[in-house]
Amino acid sequence: MFILSVVFWYRLLCFKLNQDWVWRITVILVGEVLHLELELAKRIYYENVCYTSIANFET
Repeated sequence: MFILSVVFWYRLLCFKLNQDWVWRITVILVGEVLHLELELAKRIYYENVCYTSIANFET
C-alpha cells in the first residue's frame, strides 16, 4: 500500500511540475540512497571480516 501511495504522489508531482526537473531530482535522490546503502554494506562487511579475523587469531 505504501508503494502505491508513493507512485501516486510521484505521478501527481510529475504532472504538476516539469517532468525533466522531477526526473533529475529523482535520479539524484536514488543515487544518494544507493550510495549510502553501498557504504553501509561495505562497513558491515568489513566489520564482520575484522571481527572474524580477530576471533580466529585469538583462538
